[in-house]
Amino acid sequence: MLNTEKYPQLVRLHNAIRQKDPFQTKNLSRLWQGKDETYFNEAEAILGAFVEYMTSVDTNYDYLVTSYLDMCKSILTEQIRFKRTGDYRYNEMNTVIKEVYTNAEFMKRYMIGVAISEAIWENHFVMYNFYKHSISEGVHPPTYLEIGVGHGLFLLHALRQEGLTEVVGVDISETSIALTKGLLEFSGVDFGNLRLIHEEVMATKFSSQGNFGFITMGEVLEHVEQPLNLLTRIKELLHLKG
Repeated sequence: MLNTEKYPQLVRLHNAIRQKDPFQTKNLSRLWQGKDETYFNEAEAILGAFVEYMTSVDTNYDYLVTSYLDMCKSILTEQIRFKRTGDYRYNEMNTVIKEVYTNAEFMKRYMIGVAISEAIWENHFVMYNFYKHSISEGVHPPTYLEIGVGHGLFLLHALRQEGLTEVVGVDISETSIALTKGLLEFSGVDFGNLRLIHEEVMATKFSSQGNFGFITMGEVLEHVEQPLNLLTRIKELLHLKG
């Protein structure tokens, strides 16, 4: 059992999940098995940063936990559907925009769920730390683009890096833009050089091609109709030394 004083956010989350969903409690216990202190310290920091912000804007903790569990159920439902039919529920971008991205309540709950998963799902935790390692090696030129800012945790880390002269975040969801902006304001980082753009990235006009020294995106590629077109677009925007 984790030390409550050392890992208060992780312990609180575990206890809350245990009261609501035995299946996810077993998953969480399995995910944490064999993890070392470095892992738990980082997971506590990730979870703490997001939970502290959400509770600061009067979000009930039960709402956070339920949002995470609902996201888990939604993903499991889609996985089962895909195995049975070989197809996703939404196949056209216009449908996704209408049913998902412009659905403020759904997007808020889903982004809360994804943010929590960054701390406790091994694959998300590994990706987040790979991102942190990559950006710590330096950004040349010092310009940063994030496609799909989502919950804001990645962008928050980017803005804490020294020397970035331009930071751009693009998201098709107005809810994600608002969530990210709120997290940044709460965290007290300087984001005077940040542009947050509410738009589909393929339609976004940038100042120049080949300008960005670092481009990142997560949980995006699998949701676009023409992924190769998006990758081509990213290649055009990425600096030769990026």
